[in-house]
Order: sequence, then structure tokens, then C-alpha cells
Amino acid sequence: MFSHLHVPQRHIAPGSDRMEIRCPQVSMQIAFYLDPAAEVFVRGLFQDQAFRLGDRYSQVDLRVAQVALLPLPDLGPGLVFLRPISPLVVARKDVRGIDQYLDPAHPDFGELLLENLVAKYLAVCQETGQPVDPQAQESPLHYALPPGQKPKARLITLKADTAQATRVKGYVQFVFCLQAPPVLVALGLQAGFGKLNAQGFGMVEVVEGKKLGDVLGE
Repeated sequence: MFSHLHVPQRHIAPGSDRMEIRCPQVSMQIAFYLDPAAEVFVRGLFQDQAFRLGDRYSQVDLRVAQVALLPLPDLGPGLVFLRPISPLVVARKDVRGIDQYLDPAHPDFGELLLENLVAKYLAVCQETGQPVDPQAQESPLHYALPPGQKPKARLITLKADTAQATRVKGYVQFVFCLQAPPVLVALGLQAGFGKLNAQGFGMVEVVEGKKLGDVLGE
């Protein structure tokens, strides 16, 4: 998964969906579940790589100038406050088999979010052969949306301008609270929360201290 592209200087014309980059460097965060022994390999995998970003109408050529490994925050027992830095997608299929996207205040949002997180954890354990932490299956899991927030919907088209184009709705600009074992929260920080993580959705950051007070208006 990956964050939005951070562009310190940019221009977007009113009514346009195009962005003009006006700075020499941009940045983004990427995250995935990884064996610690492979971290050095990953740094070398990305360093100095060149790629083109965009669609059929607009592109920009970029080269990786620096790779920095960000440590996971200390995660203890108790509540943790999280904020999406890419749209968070939670959905369930209706009787027609079509995804219905839920907003963070929907009564089923938290249950589906946590079910998805546990399923990811069990899949990782099965794939890697590591034992399942009993707390991950037996501890109570809780989700809450602190009041007074207005999460913002983002409607994004995957594979735009192709026959396979798909519209996906995710939410940003809100903070949610989880009570879950640290092993589950850590996996969510590395592999993503919600659906479509491989397409960049569901990246979150831990919010605490003054930052949390500012977000919640305290």
C-alpha cells in the first residue's frame, strides 16, 4: 500500500483533475508486511529506480533519490488512535454481488474492518508458518469513531479509461479508535486496513499527543 504523493509545491487549475508539479522533489510512503531480515534488500530494490507516474494523458518521470526505513511506533495494550493517509475502503457485497461501500459512521463499518484485519493476520500466519497468537483470536476487538468528525469520501477510478475501469469509494480526514492486540495493529500498519491495499488504499498512521488533540478539537 502507499500514501498520497506529497508535493510541496503544486498547482491545480479550478475544475481540473490534473496537477502541475512545481518542485524538484516529491515524496510518498509505502508499506508492506516484510520479514525484518529483508529490509536491507528492500532498500536496494528501490534505490535509484526510475519510473513514470500518471495516466495516458499526463505523466511525470521520477527517480528514487532516497529511501528511508520508518520504524513502527511503540504499540502497547489499550486504545490506539489511527488516521488514514490514503483512502480507507470498507465494503460488503449486496444480493447482486456488487460492493456497497460503507462510511466510517456506519454501524457495520467497525465489525467489517476488524474481521478483515483478523483474516489478514491468519493468512500471514498460514503463509509464513508462524504460530497464531491466541490474543489475536480471543481478545475483544473494538472500533469507535470519535464524535464531531466529518469523514470525507474519495471516489477513485481504477484502470481509468479502460474497459476494466472500476469506481471505488474510500474515506479520509478522520481519526478512528481501535482496541486490539498490538500484533494486529502492527500488521494493519504494515499491510493496510480495509480492502484493496495492493492498490494503495488503507494506509494509516498513529495519532497521539497534541496532534490527536488538534484533530479532535481538544
